[in-house]
Amino acid sequence: MGFYIKITRITNRRTSKFFTSSLIYITKTKMKSYYRPLPNNLTIINSPIEGLGLFATIEIKSDTCLGLTHVYHSEFENNYIRTPLGGFINYSETPNCRLDNLKDKNLYLWTITDINKGEELTLKYKLYNPNK
Repeated sequence: MGFYIKITRITNRRTSKFFTSSLIYITKTKMKSYYRPLPNNLTIINSPIEGLGLFATIEIKSDTCLGLTHVYHSEFENNYIRTPLGGFINYSETPNCRLDNLKDKNLYLWTITDINKGEELTLKYKLYNPNK
Protein backbone atom coordinates (compact mmCIF):
# COMPACT_ATOMS: atom_id res chain seq x y z
CA MET A 1 0.00 0.00 0.00
CA GLY A 2 1.34 3.45 -0.87
CA PHE A 3 0.36 6.89 -2.05
CA TYR A 4 1.26 9.48 -4.68
CA ILE A 5 3.05 12.76 -4.07
CA LYS A 6 2.71 15.47 -6.70
CA ILE A 7 5.84 17.52 -7.25
CA THR A 8 4.70 20.81 -8.75
CA ARG A 9 6.37 23.19 -11.16
CA ILE A 10 8.72 25.79 -9.67
CA THR A 11 9.29 28.94 -11.68
CA ASN A 12 12.45 31.00 -11.30
CA ARG A 13 11.35 34.64 -11.02
CA ARG A 14 14.60 35.97 -12.46
CA THR A 15 14.89 33.81 -15.59
CA SER A 16 11.30 32.53 -15.99
CA LYS A 17 12.71 29.00 -16.40
CA PHE A 18 10.78 26.27 -14.66
CA PHE A 19 11.08 22.74 -13.42
CA THR A 20 8.32 20.37 -14.49
CA SER A 21 5.93 18.53 -12.21
CA SER A 22 5.69 14.80 -11.76
CA LEU A 23 3.96 12.18 -9.67
CA ILE A 24 6.03 9.93 -7.43
CA TYR A 25 4.59 6.75 -5.94
CA ILE A 26 5.74 6.26 -2.35
CA THR A 27 5.45 3.03 -0.39
CA LYS A 28 5.77 2.88 3.40
CA THR A 29 9.21 1.30 3.06
CA LYS A 30 10.46 4.08 0.77
CA MET A 31 8.97 6.78 3.01
CA LYS A 32 11.28 5.81 5.89
CA SER A 33 14.38 6.59 3.80
CA TYR A 34 13.04 9.73 2.06
CA TYR A 35 14.18 13.29 2.64
CA ARG A 36 13.24 14.84 5.98
CA PRO A 37 12.86 18.62 5.97
CA LEU A 38 14.44 18.90 9.43
CA PRO A 39 16.70 16.65 11.47
CA ASN A 40 15.06 14.96 14.48
CA ASN A 41 16.84 17.27 16.93
CA LEU A 42 15.23 20.48 15.59
CA THR A 43 11.74 21.97 15.42
CA ILE A 44 10.18 25.16 14.07
CA ILE A 45 8.26 27.33 16.57
CA ASN A 46 7.51 31.02 17.26
CA SER A 47 10.68 33.04 17.75
CA PRO A 48 11.29 36.09 19.93
CA ILE A 49 13.70 37.29 17.20
CA GLU A 50 11.34 37.24 14.17
CA GLY A 51 8.37 35.12 13.10
CA LEU A 52 9.28 31.45 13.25
CA GLY A 53 12.69 30.04 14.11
CA LEU A 54 14.67 26.81 14.50
CA PHE A 55 14.91 25.44 18.04
CA ALA A 56 16.79 22.48 19.50
CA THR A 57 14.65 19.64 20.88
CA ILE A 58 17.71 18.09 22.59
CA GLU A 59 21.19 19.27 23.55
CA ILE A 60 23.47 19.56 20.49
CA LYS A 61 27.26 19.61 20.75
CA SER A 62 29.49 22.24 19.16
CA ASP A 63 30.82 21.46 15.65
CA THR A 64 27.81 19.30 14.72
CA CYS A 65 26.60 19.31 11.11
CA LEU A 66 22.81 19.66 11.19
CA GLY A 67 22.19 19.31 7.47
CA LEU A 68 21.75 20.96 4.10
CA THR A 69 20.44 24.56 4.18
CA HIS A 70 21.06 25.87 0.66
CA VAL A 71 21.32 23.96 -2.63
CA TYR A 72 23.53 25.63 -5.23
CA HIS A 73 21.79 26.48 -8.50
CA SER A 74 23.10 29.26 -10.73
CA GLU A 75 19.63 30.10 -12.10
CA PHE A 76 18.28 31.36 -8.75
CA GLU A 77 18.66 34.60 -6.81
CA ASN A 78 21.97 34.58 -4.90
CA ASN A 79 22.65 31.22 -6.68
CA TYR A 80 20.94 29.19 -3.95
CA ILE A 81 17.64 27.49 -3.20
CA ARG A 82 16.87 27.37 0.53
CA THR A 83 15.75 24.15 2.17
CA PRO A 84 13.34 24.25 5.15
CA LEU A 85 16.41 24.05 7.40
CA GLY A 86 17.82 27.18 5.74
CA GLY A 87 14.49 28.97 5.52
CA PHE A 88 13.67 29.23 9.22
CA ILE A 89 16.99 30.13 10.83
CA ASN A 90 17.02 33.69 12.17
CA TYR A 91 19.79 36.31 12.08
CA SER A 92 21.96 37.22 15.06
CA GLU A 93 25.08 39.36 15.52
CA THR A 94 26.20 36.66 18.01
CA PRO A 95 25.23 33.44 16.21
CA ASN A 96 25.53 29.90 17.54
CA CYS A 97 25.76 28.38 14.03
CA ARG A 98 27.65 28.90 10.76
CA LEU A 99 27.26 27.85 7.12
CA ASP A 100 29.95 25.85 5.37
CA ASN A 101 30.29 23.73 2.24
CA LEU A 102 31.54 20.15 2.08
CA LYS A 103 33.60 20.01 -1.14
CA ASP A 104 30.57 21.12 -3.14
CA LYS A 105 28.77 24.42 -3.63
CA ASN A 106 25.87 23.46 -1.34
CA LEU A 107 25.74 25.02 2.15
CA TYR A 108 25.39 23.10 5.40
CA LEU A 109 24.49 24.27 8.91
CA TRP A 110 27.11 23.68 11.64
CA THR A 111 26.91 24.55 15.32
CA ILE A 112 29.73 26.73 16.67
CA THR A 113 28.70 26.44 20.33
CA ASP A 114 26.92 23.82 22.41
CA ILE A 115 23.17 24.32 21.94
CA ASN A 116 20.82 23.72 24.88
CA LYS A 117 17.42 22.06 24.56
CA GLY A 118 14.90 24.81 23.72
CA GLU A 119 17.55 27.25 22.46
CA GLU A 120 17.06 28.99 19.12
CA LEU A 121 19.64 28.40 16.40
CA THR A 122 20.94 31.57 14.73
CA LEU A 123 23.26 32.66 11.91
CA LYS A 124 25.04 35.82 10.88
CA TYR A 125 23.81 36.00 7.27
CA LYS A 126 26.39 36.47 4.53
CA LEU A 127 24.38 35.71 1.37
CA TYR A 128 22.33 38.90 1.75
CA ASN A 129 21.70 41.74 4.20
CA PRO A 130 18.54 41.09 6.29
CA ASN A 131 18.30 44.78 7.22
CA LYS A 132 17.60 45.93 3.61
